[in-house]
Amino acid sequence: MKKFFTVIFLVCMIILGFFIAKKENINNIIANKTQPEIIVLHDDQGSDAGNYINSLSEPGLLNGPPNCSLPTYDKYIRINMPTPLSYKSRSEIFNSRINYVNQSIFTCNNYKPSSYVFGGIQSGKPWMSTNMCRYRGKPADVTGNAEETRDINNPSIPISIDWLYGLYYEQAKKPGDCYYLLMPKSAKYIASEKTIEVVYEFSLFGEDNEPITFKGLNAIDLGYKYAHLDTSKSKNIVRFRDNNYNISTHVVEFKDYIHTGLNCRVEGGCNNASPQQPFLNFFYTKNSSDAVLYFKLWKERPESKDTPADINEIMIIKNKNSYY
Repeated sequence: MKKFFTVIFLVCMIILGFFIAKKENINNIIANKTQPEIIVLHDDQGSDAGNYINSLSEPGLLNGPPNCSLPTYDKYIRINMPTPLSYKSRSEIFNSRINYVNQSIFTCNNYKPSSYVFGGIQSGKPWMSTNMCRYRGKPADVTGNAEETRDINNPSIPISIDWLYGLYYEQAKKPGDCYYLLMPKSAKYIASEKTIEVVYEFSLFGEDNEPITFKGLNAIDLGYKYAHLDTSKSKNIVRFRDNNYNISTHVVEFKDYIHTGLNCRVEGGCNNASPQQPFLNFFYTKNSSDAVLYFKLWKERPESKDTPADINEIMIIKNKNSYY
């Protein structure tokens, strides 16, 4: 009889242990399912800022290049003007970006903004305005159209240009002059050459030898993060800040993203593009000749600069100063 009860006791303990283990396993599964994925926000130097956002609460971001294709026919590209973004929510901004991509020359299978490029945007933050020409340490103008929408609203243009430090001139000819000067005048896609041709036409009314930079924000978002400026197909190459390592001497990887930074000197920071990339910086003068810059872009790092590009961009910079 004693042996019988011992057996019954052992069986009960085994059954009890089974239910306890099963309960703990269920709790672990629930915990793992509710564990949020995190996206790291960047600081101005491109390192981790130590601030995190829960990407599960903001659907619609893509961790990797989108599945997009280009048309098989020539097409003129519409240039979309800047629009306001200050104090809008992330979802409003992302939906706007999706609409512009859907209207672009790229046909994407369920496009979603890149988490690397757009994941650092915070809701309800100001954006530096196209009205801002220079602020010399003062808080930036955050009213009106956001200057970053020159890129956000024009996804058909992979590589754009931007003032490196903001235009160093106190009095613009009209509000927004300094940033509207960097809006493309026209653009088109040439299907037989898989080439996007973009025309800029601007003058310098501030200091001469103005530092300018190329931006690859759209290129990264649409999957073309490697680029090279082919000097053999270019004309009147601009003078680069670093003559030993730049986009014309090497294949480079774009690092552009948007985050909440403090450069605007507005309390709490503003959503703005970052970081500085010295290999993209060049100088432009009032005496510069019209330039034709031929960029090659790839989705994967090519074996060499001579590897055929996935797409090309021809940037034509017309210097209106030389006409005066």
